[in-house]
Amino acid sequence: MRRELIHDDGGFRDLIHVSAEEIDGALEACKMQREIGATGDKEMPKLASYPTWLVEQYCIVNGITFAEWMQNPVHVQRMLRDPQLSGFRVDERKVGRVVE
Repeated sequence: MRRELIHDDGGFRDLIHVSAEEIDGALEACKMQREIGATGDKEMPKLASYPTWLVEQYCIVNGITFAEWMQNPVHVQRMLRDPQLSGFRVDERKVGRVVE
């Protein structure tokens, strides 16, 4: 992963560059966790394994801080329900209702 701050007429933009190998590696790790059943337990289920760069990108795109992402379950629920992020799911258990 590589970060880049760019200044343009609109201010600063924080860009995150991730290689295809990094993405493929993260997806493969999630696939292996699914295959061996590494899904946590009833009290602490492991539903997904999101790399740091993916969470950072979500925060940037949605204009929130990491603290907001951690404290407001709506954000994690959105990510868990996003079909484009389904490869990072480890367990397909139902996710609670999103309240916005």
